[in-house]
Amino acid sequence: LRNDFQSQANALMVELDDSTSVMMGMVCSHQTTGPVWEAASMRQSTSFGRLAAFLKRSDHFGPALG
Repeated sequence: LRNDFQSQANALMVELDDSTSVMMGMVCSHQTTGPVWEAASMRQSTSFGRLAAFLKRSDHFGPALG
């Protein structure tokens, strides 16, 4: 059960990290408008939401985040 939690949390954090890194690269290259930026922003927001929801459902983090 713990390994399953760690595995799922890790996968969600990797996705969030990757989506954030893509956005930061776009910021560095001054590409912060248009449909590609909107898609990257949506991906990052969705990634964050998935991780936050996962942590809120957990026995360990849920009470603190509830």
